[in-house]
Amino acid sequence: MRYKKKTLKNGVRVLMIPMPESPTITYMVWVNTGSHNEEKKENGISHFLEHMVFKGTKNRTIRNIRREIDGIGALNNAFTWNEYTAYYAKAHPKNLKKIINVISDMYLNSTIPKEDLEKERGVVLGEIDMYEDDPKSLVYKIWRELVYDNQPAGRTVLGTKENIKRFKREDFLKYKTKHYVAESTVVVVAGKFDERKALTEIEKQFKNISTDKKYSRVKVKDSQKKQGIVVRNKKTDQTHLVIGFRSLNLF
Repeated sequence: MRYKKKTLKNGVRVLMIPMPESPTITYMVWVNTGSHNEEKKENGISHFLEHMVFKGTKNRTIRNIRREIDGIGALNNAFTWNEYTAYYAKAHPKNLKKIINVISDMYLNSTIPKEDLEKERGVVLGEIDMYEDDPKSLVYKIWRELVYDNQPAGRTVLGTKENIKRFKREDFLKYKTKHYVAESTVVVVAGKFDERKALTEIEKQFKNISTDKKYSRVKVKDSQKKQGIVVRNKKTDQTHLVIGFRSLNLF
């Protein structure tokens, strides 16, 4: 696959993947932060913040965001994992400028409205309950806790209920300011598009992004000296088992 990578003057990396035969265009903004970047008292904030970014910006209300995205028949979503969070939209190629504008605005200028915080808090708590009720998801959570113990690698993306119930608007603003910086940002465009026009629009949107130093995550410590086992009893029709062991370095 042919692609071009360019780093803007402020440190934002842009990856362009032209696919001339594609009937659509996808625009995605990634930030290099997830559960592995969280302190214990912050666990779950990356994912919760992802939800709150959709609630409005300095330039758009939540209703405006939905109207602009739905009005062009675009697909819009986001996801959070251990080391990254990403926001994206997929649309007809003629709407590239529109989705670059909306997704970039959400990423850079979200206001984390206080009035939507309690509503979304309930949604996230519901997600935690859902995964706790799913044995095939729960067994991996228990396994990670056993392998990595009390460090970021052993914690979940969703976080703990205690944390989710405690987070305030100021916590999200502080975390976003700390992590959503140029050096941690990667912008991807894939599909049928004009590379020059796409790059010009991206440079325009990200010209004022923070250039503060990227936050370094805590290195994972492998301190296990003997075998470990955890058994969790749960009323279900199935038994789920995970057996894991340390192996070769990824590289």
